[in-house]
Amino acid sequence: MFALALTACQSAVPDAAADKARAAAEKGTLRRAMDADVKSLDPQKVSDLASLRVAADQFDGLTRFDGSGAVVPALAARWLVSADGRVWRFTMDPERRFSDGTAITASIWAASFARLRKPATLAPAASLFDPIAAVMVPDNRTIVIRLHAPFPALPALLAHPAAAALPLHRIAARGGDWTADRPMVTSGAYRTRKWVLNRALELESSPFASGRRAQPPRVTWIPIDDPLTGIRAFATNQIDILSEFPASRVAALRAEFGTALHNSPSLGTYYFAFNTRRPPFADVRIRRALAMVVDRDWIARNIVGAGVTPADALVPPDLSSATPRPFWAGWSKTKKQAEARALLAAAGYGPARPLVFDIRFNSSAEHRRVAVALAAMWRPLNVEARMFNSEASLHFA
Repeated sequence: MFALALTACQSAVPDAAADKARAAAEKGTLRRAMDADVKSLDPQKVSDLASLRVAADQFDGLTRFDGSGAVVPALAARWLVSADGRVWRFTMDPERRFSDGTAITASIWAASFARLRKPATLAPAASLFDPIAAVMVPDNRTIVIRLHAPFPALPALLAHPAAAALPLHRIAARGGDWTADRPMVTSGAYRTRKWVLNRALELESSPFASGRRAQPPRVTWIPIDDPLTGIRAFATNQIDILSEFPASRVAALRAEFGTALHNSPSLGTYYFAFNTRRPPFADVRIRRALAMVVDRDWIARNIVGAGVTPADALVPPDLSSATPRPFWAGWSKTKKQAEARALLAAAGYGPARPLVFDIRFNSSAEHRRVAVALAAMWRPLNVEARMFNSEASLHFA
């Protein structure tokens, strides 16, 4: 994870008077860049990073992540786990309130969680919570969660915005329009006060954010889909935090901004997904052939950089030493290419019938560079991978 953050005004704009006026007008507001506008303010309806970051500002679950990335209490004041690791008991903080003053009880959290798991909600994150077998509310301050099997990461999972407490009283009154309330009723440190699509999303601190002192009192999220534009906006003091920029620029940015640049570990895997719903990628032989010849070490070292680790599977290699590797991981490049050609030939593709498809990615120089590298690695197999890029909102849609 990369971030540029200014803790003091370091403007590159020569007009000092204009800078001073802007700083005075926006005193107390933290301006953050996001790679695209949010898709929804309902935390159970989104899966993209920009929307989830805004949701984390506005909604609390039983737990949350603090500034160092540690799991800490949020709506729950404390929790205990049974000796077999399958039953967790959370005790609610009786002081917690929604931003309109309504008390947040165990029953409200349980009902919010039930909404997440209803098929009608169409929550993209619902399957993340499959380890949970049942949720029980023995009293209005206690939640008991029973698991199918031990799952030590449960407190971290419950910090996901999709598992937050929602203002069910507003949802019942407004239906699907509850997120249009201004200010919007939330359970976290901030609430939406204004949203101009594709321009800015303005948050203000919740007057009832017990245990979560909102600092600064206002946050403005600004969509900037081009990382280079984001860097210029940061350099000219138009934004205070930029969380996405090309990894290839790390050295140059560190030289220019010094300690304003932060490089922190991020638990995640960068991957390209096949559309397995229809040919040609409904055929496992084609997927295996293409995956087999990708030089992950070269991409990690020369394209992405910044100390990332090559991954042979979706589970990050630093997360578990037991992460399985594909049977071909230790093969030579020559053997991988020969086997990949054989798999493609068995699927009906070769010199007389090249495999042709599009690689779709959003408007990012880093995504394009990786896509071009993949296309080059596949070309010796008589594969033509065409570039198809679009701005982030269209890509995710």
